[in-house]
Amino acid sequence: MIIFSHRGNSKDFKFENTLEGFKHIANLRINAVEFDVRETKDQELIIIHDGDTKRISNFNFKIKSSIYPDIKKILVKNKYQIPTLKSFFKLAPNFNLINIEIKQKNISKKIKNIVDEYLAENRNFNGEFLITSTMKNEINALKPANKIKLGRIINFFVISRLKKNIGSLSVLVINKKWVNQKIVDFCHLNGLNVYVYTVNKTSEFESLKKLGIDGIYSDLPDFFDYK
Repeated sequence: MIIFSHRGNSKDFKFENTLEGFKHIANLRINAVEFDVRETKDQELIIIHDGDTKRISNFNFKIKSSIYPDIKKILVKNKYQIPTLKSFFKLAPNFNLINIEIKQKNISKKIKNIVDEYLAENRNFNGEFLITSTMKNEINALKPANKIKLGRIINFFVISRLKKNIGSLSVLVINKKWVNQKIVDFCHLNGLNVYVYTVNKTSEFESLKKLGIDGIYSDLPDFFDYK
C-alpha cells in the first residue's frame, strides 16, 4: 500500500505545502507526497490548498487576484514561505510518486507542461507523477504520458457514471466515507488504483487494508506500519 504524505505533513511537522515539510518527509524516507497547486494573478503556479491565505497566515490574500511577489512575503504560520511549483522540483528525486492536485480551473495544461519539461531535462528521474483533480474538465484536458498518470478525485461514487468517464484515468481518489468493497472491486476490474483520503486513525487504516485499497493520504504518514 502506498502512503502519501498529505500536503507534506507528518507527525511532528505540520506546516502544510512547504518546501521544509517536503524536505522533512524526504528525510523520513517517505517516498510518496501530495500537494495542491493554484495560479496567482501574475501566472505563477504556487503550492497552496486554499483560494486565499487566511487559514495559514495572519493575512487574507486572494490567490487569483494577488501577484507572487506579495504572496512570497506571507509565511505559513509565521514561519515558512509559500513555494512555487518549480521550486519543488529540486526535491523531486527524493520521491517515487508525486501527486499534484489541481485546485483551480484552466491550469492543468500549464502544470503538465512544467512536469514535461522537468522530465525532459531529467531523464534519469526514476519516479512518477500523478495529476489529480475534482474538476473533470481539468483532467480530461490532459493525456497521460511516460511517468505521468491521471486521476479523478470524487466525494461520491456512482458506478454507472464513472463507467462513461474512465478514459485515460489510472487512479480514483475517493473520500474514506464512500469507499467500500464494491467500489474497490469495480476499480480494480477496470484497471484503476484506489487511493483514499484523509486517513489518520489506525482503525481506518486497518479497515482499508482489508478492502484492498492501493494507497492512502495521511497527515501522519510516519505513524502507520505499511510494510
